[in-house]
Amino acid sequence: MKKDECVQELVPEGDVGIRSIAVSQVKEDLACAANNSGEVFVLSLAKDDQGLPRLSLTHTFKAHNKYILKCALSPDSKLLATCSADYTVGLWFTSVNDDPAISPWSCYRSLQSHLRWVWDCAFSGDGNFLVTASSDSTGKLWDIAKGTDAVTFNG
Repeated sequence: MKKDECVQELVPEGDVGIRSIAVSQVKEDLACAANNSGEVFVLSLAKDDQGLPRLSLTHTFKAHNKYILKCALSPDSKLLATCSADYTVGLWFTSVNDDPAISPWSCYRSLQSHLRWVWDCAFSGDGNFLVTASSDSTGKLWDIAKGTDAVTFNG
């Protein structure tokens, strides 16, 4: 492989742009990509016979009816957060969960109290909280277990 050479291009939905990508820090073969039509693409990362990285599509689901602006995996990779132009944040169980009662890629909860597009999010180091930023000029600190915004920052 040469410097700055693309070794693979994955285009899951034609002309619809990928807006965000999240790569697991604990599960080496897990990545998620989100696009402008609200779809999430679950990707498997593996190496081919020559040791080059390869992506393969393993699952797709509709997370929102509008743009997904950001996706992020929790530190333990058990949850995926998706921020959307529909003013909500979706929290989704991933395939990393050990509980057989949990269906992978099902909705854990929807966080709703922003008044405009939710552009960004980040999990706390312990995965118990999520911080979101919106074009409603607020940032919110969410308690994930309760599904409530514990603190709202204005400005």
